[in-house]
Amino acid sequence: MLALIGKCLLDVFGGIAVAALAATVAWHAFKLIRLPELGPWVALAALLAIPGAARHSFVQMVILFLAIGAVALLGEGRAWRERNRLRRLIRRLGAKPGRGRHPIGTIV
Repeated sequence: MLALIGKCLLDVFGGIAVAALAATVAWHAFKLIRLPELGPWVALAALLAIPGAARHSFVQMVILFLAIGAVALLGEGRAWRERNRLRRLIRRLGAKPGRGRHPIGTIV
């Protein structure tokens, strides 16, 4: 009975940890192409593409928590892109010689 409880706890908390790690790594990898919200979805698709992996309870937990995280990160990805666009615009406008400070002020 204790072994069953331990396995369940390991599946749940281990699944959360692995899903968070996979989502974070994929997020940062996809920031390079300025589409970070696609990272967790690609990680989820890669996990589902492994034949027979979804039969294991631990992998099912990782898939579940990775899917929840991917949905939750959709809005943050859009917000990150908008912030990144504004940062690039401010840097470009502020980097011209003779312009001084940008009239908007320091947003970054």
